[in-house]
Formats: sequence, C-alpha cells, structure tokens
Amino acid sequence: MRIWLGNLPYDMHELWLRMIFAPYHAELSKIEIKCPLRIYADSSEWRAEAIVEVDDRERGLFAMAYIGGAQMGSKRINIKEVP
Repeated sequence: MRIWLGNLPYDMHELWLRMIFAPYHAELSKIEIKCPLRIYADSSEWRAEAIVEVDDRERGLFAMAYIGGAQMGSKRINIKEVP
C-alpha cells in the first residue's frame, strides 16, 4: 500500500520516516521525499511531503491510524492512502 504524508518538517529524511513507522511494525519498502516542497500562503515555513510503500496493508492501516495528526516538531502530520 502507498501512504502519503504531508506537513512534514523541511529537513525530513528517510531514517526519521522509518522510525515513525517502526513502532507499528510497518516495514517501508520504498520512500520518496519531496523536500522542501513549497511555502503555504498562511505560513512562511518550508514543508515537505513523502510517499512511502508498506508491504503489509494491515500494518500500514494500523500505523496510519496512530500517525495521522501526530505532532512532529511544530507541525501535525497529515496522512492518507494513495493509489
């Protein structure tokens, strides 16, 4: 399954993403980080987004339930499944 994560800190890197998913035993088979992405109109901060692939759909859904809305620094993580 493919999972999109948004509103990430601009200095996000692969190790952090692996650490975020590790407690849910959702092993990431592919990671694509777009960083820095853009400046939003309501903020002068740079933000990043990532798409990760999880081989086990059940574990991916479990991880999504807990990661979505979690605080990372001063930002709340946005997360959704993508085709």
